Amino acid sequence: MFVKQKKNIYHLAMDKGTTPAADFQTENLLFDLEPVSGKKVTADFTAPALSFFGGLALLREYEGTAKILDRITSCLHDNRNPKFIVHPLAEMIRQRVFQIAAGYEDADDCDRFRGDSILKMCCGRRPEDEIDLCSQPTMTRERVFILQRLRHLPAA
Repeated sequence: MFVKQKKNIYHLAMDKGTTPAADFQTENLLFDLEPVSGKKVTADFTAPALSFFGGLALLREYEGTAKILDRITSCLHDNRNPKFIVHPLAEMIRQRVFQIAAGYEDADDCDRFRGDSILKMCCGRRPEDEIDLCSQPTMTRERVFILQRLRHLPAA
C-alpha cells in the first residue's frame, strides 16, 4: 500500500495483482476514510503495494470514533521538557499500539516503520511530513517512563 497526494486528497492505493493505473481515477475508489490534517483520504485498489499497513487505515477509523487511545493518553502526564519534544506522547502511544496491531510488537520495529505513510497517518501525521515517527531508542525510553508511572499508581 502506498499513499499518493493529489491536490487535497490522500489516495491509499492497494495492489490487487493488477497493473498500476497511470493516474488514480475516482471510479476506482472503494470508500472514503476520515480526513488527515484536513485532507480527504480515499482507498484505491489499482497500484503496487508500498506499505505493510493497509488494514491499519480501518483500525484508525474505529479509533477515531472510540477515542480509546486519547483516553489512555489523558491518564499519563508527560514530564519531558516541552522545548525538546519532537514526538508527543499521544503520537508515540498511537505508533506503538498500531504497530502492535499490525503484528510488530517489538520496539525495534519502530526504526523499520517510522517513515511508513499509513502508520504516519494513523498517528496523525501527513505521509509527506519530513519528520518521521519516533525511533526505537525514543520508544524504549517512553515505555520505561510509562511503566515506572504505572508502578506508582495507587491500587484500585
